[in-house]
Amino acid sequence: GPLRFVARTPGEQIVLAANPAAWQGAPPMERWLLRIVPPAAERLRQLNEGLADLAWFSADELASLDVSGLAPSLTWRRTPAPALLFLALNQANPGAPQPGRDSAGGLVAQQTHPILGERAVRQAIALGVDAPRLIEQELAGQGYPPASDVLPAVAWAYAADLAPVAHNVEQAQALLEQAGWQDQDGDGVREKAGAPLALRLTVNAGNPARVATAQLIAQDLADAGFTVDVAPAPSEAVAAELLGQRFDLALAGWDNLAADPGLQSFWNSRDDLPGKGANFTSFQDAEVDAWLEQAQALPGCDLAARGELYRQAQRRVAQEQPYVFLSGEMTAWAYSARWAGIDPGPWGLNGNVQEWRRTQ
Repeated sequence: GPLRFVARTPGEQIVLAANPAAWQGAPPMERWLLRIVPPAAERLRQLNEGLADLAWFSADELASLDVSGLAPSLTWRRTPAPALLFLALNQANPGAPQPGRDSAGGLVAQQTHPILGERAVRQAIALGVDAPRLIEQELAGQGYPPASDVLPAVAWAYAADLAPVAHNVEQAQALLEQAGWQDQDGDGVREKAGAPLALRLTVNAGNPARVATAQLIAQDLADAGFTVDVAPAPSEAVAAELLGQRFDLALAGWDNLAADPGLQSFWNSRDDLPGKGANFTSFQDAEVDAWLEQAQALPGCDLAARGELYRQAQRRVAQEQPYVFLSGEMTAWAYSARWAGIDPGPWGLNGNVQEWRRTQ
């Protein structure tokens, strides 16, 4: 790699040095001092006063920072974090979780969820949730509504033809009407065959912002005729309920998403494993299974062919709506005019460090 380890002071700093033996050549600095500076305002001050060359800021920090009076020479580069917030919709019966495949590898027909097993209901939920409002209120606008689980930065695999589901309560209501969910007693909650359109929304109680988001989702869905019980719980209980597939709706997030979609297992029926699998919505589609497995085994790892397979999977997932993708976070790097050529991305800062240039 371009840098080698020199020293570390726990909680304070890490010292790296340029590696002259790096296969792409040594980067344009003798050493790199990484300082741990928790307060965002202090990081910004050091950067503004020339005491630091670059600094990173989270979405929450960007929303609260005062950037007035900063040196005009500072360069800001906003980039999406490799993370997504989503609403998971369990398609299988939470009272009887089953694996997606049997011991011989054959698909196991799932007992469907009494409400969410119907695609029209899942689509109505996606239409009913006002994702831009969530981004504005909970991320202070420091985010974007994603259309799939593949980040736009993965251009070779991203389905650019997909658009985030637009908020449309009237369309959500029409879908529910067509599916036989009607509010016959006028109490605002739809019913079908005597059963109310009632769901439980699991959320981590230790994350106040996420609980507030869950409450906003419940309000949005009430406008379409749902009644949603927001159920905050300790993180361990939420994880057990989610992975155990014993939930209706769950507000959750994926962090550290891989740069290659082949490392993700949200949609393959092989990963529908109650208690441990990432496909906890029991999404089951034989074609998606085939596309994902073909993409992992193509000779030569042909990016064009792999990318088309992943795009097909994204389109099918968008049709079936096992998730409502709510938001991706925008973070930022800021750097001094002493440097040029810095090109951060979702998966790091120094991927092109050999191309950086000292300007002063």
